[in-house]
Amino acid sequence: MILFQKKTPFGTLEVAEEKDRRVLLCNGHIESAVYLSAEKENELIFPYMQRFSYAFAVNPNIHRTLLIGGGAFAYPRYYLAHYPDCRIDVIEISEDILAIDQKYFSLDAIRNERMKIICEDGMHYLQKRADTYDLIINDAFVGSTETCRDLSAVQLIHRHLNEHGIYLVNAAVSVKGPFSTKFRHFDTILKKEFKAAAMMQCDEQRSLYEKQNILMIASDDSLL
Repeated sequence: MILFQKKTPFGTLEVAEEKDRRVLLCNGHIESAVYLSAEKENELIFPYMQRFSYAFAVNPNIHRTLLIGGGAFAYPRYYLAHYPDCRIDVIEISEDILAIDQKYFSLDAIRNERMKIICEDGMHYLQKRADTYDLIINDAFVGSTETCRDLSAVQLIHRHLNEHGIYLVNAAVSVKGPFSTKFRHFDTILKKEFKAAAMMQCDEQRSLYEKQNILMIASDDSLL
């Protein structure tokens, strides 16, 4: 059931309800989703977001995180509930999405002093700031198009990581086969810029030849 639809400079935004969840879409592609029930409001629907916790296994001293791409604020909701001693800055480029978040995704209910919301292009924001983070997560998409994935963006993000910092990227790619060019290109960039880089499949039942969400991880420390 479609609850809302609006054409914006970033594409057509929609809010829909499907069974037990509310979904944010851009140009027909799912951007984010949250559970409707109070019992599950702080749980994560998507396996790739669940894999973000790997960063805390590698570096248990994470205290400050930057998320590029707020969407419906599914991950910040989880983060604030599960890491009470940590802070998170969330960059969302679209004012329309933030307005939708307030009306349909209860953004005001999760606002607190541990979360800062920035409405701006992520790279423009970092270019003029000196803030550093223990963890930077790049989940920036406009519809099905990934953003902030080129070498200059990776170098800029690297400069904003603290010692022992970790960079996580949600990439919609094929890992093997003729359609793996995007993955191999970005993997090369990460390995050029960082001392260690790896990838994590978010659904191990799927073939690596199939386009899917892959979590790409980079750091100047060991990732084991």
